[in-house]
Amino acid sequence: MKIIFALLLLPLFVTAQTNVGITQEAKEFLTMYNTLYQKLLAVSGNAQWQSSTDVSDEHTGQRIGADKAVAVFQGSTYVIEKCRSLLERKKVFDPKSVRELEVILLNAAQYPGTIPDIVSERVTAEANQSAVLDGFRFCDQKQGDSCLTLITPNQIEAVLSDSIDLAVRQHAWEVSKQTGPALKAGLIKLQGLRNKMAQEMGYKSFFALQVADYGMTVPEMMQLLDRTVEGVKPLYEQLHYWSKVKFAAKYRQPLPDKIPAHWIGNRWSQAWPGIVEGVDLDN
Repeated sequence: MKIIFALLLLPLFVTAQTNVGITQEAKEFLTMYNTLYQKLLAVSGNAQWQSSTDVSDEHTGQRIGADKAVAVFQGSTYVIEKCRSLLERKKVFDPKSVRELEVILLNAAQYPGTIPDIVSERVTAEANQSAVLDGFRFCDQKQGDSCLTLITPNQIEAVLSDSIDLAVRQHAWEVSKQTGPALKAGLIKLQGLRNKMAQEMGYKSFFALQVADYGMTVPEMMQLLDRTVEGVKPLYEQLHYWSKVKFAAKYRQPLPDKIPAHWIGNRWSQAWPGIVEGVDLDN
């Protein structure tokens, strides 16, 4: 009888031992991944900052090298296969470990090691795009194809922040858009590269991959955005009308149907400064 009882308990004992082994395996993998990833990311972040604040071929090259190191590790086939293998047995893990493994696999889809040439091309393209944007020289006055005078981003911002001359403001705003043609070809290339990477990992598009980071599908995200827009629309319409009144009074113009972009004190319209009093954070 004792032998039979022992035989009945044996599968449970083996399963428990197996679960402990799998849990330890996941713990060791996550410790290894997080340690290396944080160090690689720190080097990459420093290189990106240097290349953005002091644009040069040397710094762009250093950024490409650092970013490639992150991409190779983040999207390595070992990481992908390990995560998939562990997630097949996720019932034995705690929720935090499961979430970590899912995020690591999601991040791997950004730079899948199964298509290394595309990964390398994307990293290089992104660094070059940043160099074009951060090192762009804005032309204030042209004569034909020649630039007579340059203007800095800070000078453009100063005009949009302080000037009440609408002609001067519109010129500054239009100059600020000179980056568009310079970036367009590279953005089209990046769109293709990013979509290829996402599709390699089973996502329909790069947008679908980004949405997956929220634990949602594209239709779910679009429905959420539609509901959000509809929910804030009454308040937004009132604030928009009130802002039009303030801007029109500031520039002594008739009330417009839509707010002209160059009336706003920010070249991207990300913020609408100057229409209400606020704390001067510079001071």
